[in-house]
Amino acid sequence: MGTSTGYGLPTSGNWPSVKRETTLLGKAGTVGAGGAAKLMSHYTQAHGGSRQAALQMSTASKAGARLGGFLAGVQRGGLAQALTDANLGRLIGQTASDVLRGLTDFLIGPGSLLEEDIVRRALLDYQEEAFGTCESYEELDEAFSQLVHRQGIGTVLKKFFGFCVFRRFRVHMAEHLMKAVNSIRVFKRLVDDVRRFIFAKLDVRTHNRDPMTVDWRGSEGNEFSQEILASVWRVFGGA
Repeated sequence: MGTSTGYGLPTSGNWPSVKRETTLLGKAGTVGAGGAAKLMSHYTQAHGGSRQAALQMSTASKAGARLGGFLAGVQRGGLAQALTDANLGRLIGQTASDVLRGLTDFLIGPGSLLEEDIVRRALLDYQEEAFGTCESYEELDEAFSQLVHRQGIGTVLKKFFGFCVFRRFRVHMAEHLMKAVNSIRVFKRLVDDVRRFIFAKLDVRTHNRDPMTVDWRGSEGNEFSQEILASVWRVFGGA
């Protein structure tokens, strides 16, 4: 079921509050906006606040910087040019699934560490939402073009990081929540409630900086990516 059983959470700091809140929600069998807000606030504080939470997700922020740079390339010259600039020219003309698979490896790498797996799953979640109906290269090309011109790079990164936070929460809390509810049906409903809350909160988060002015390949890109990631965490509470 993908609940990552066996993950040991810290016992110090605000983690006991997160576990306690998760147990209460599990036994209640419902989350609701108020419960999700309280849970995610405790969860953010358990990481030491939004900035520390972002710093603990360096794999996500680095992938975000690469994604930002790639999308800037799409906006400047289209998908084929962006692929060429990323040394992925071999993917031009291939099926949508092949292009996305190669792009995933470029953004995250082939590693299998826990944080890499979290980010990879988050990227796959985002790709399914944004490009799930694409089959051909031409369809994917058009979808990328619409994505960068209608939504913008900042919005894409915000959504991607939202999936990263959700996947991280699921890995950390799934086993504890499952023990509290002892029901797969209730477990899935509670996790979906948390997911909906995360993205409802992110809908109000905006960024004023123009991503096209950022040097995504240098330290500036990494810093801006981490700034967006921290701002995503900040909507749940904590500086």
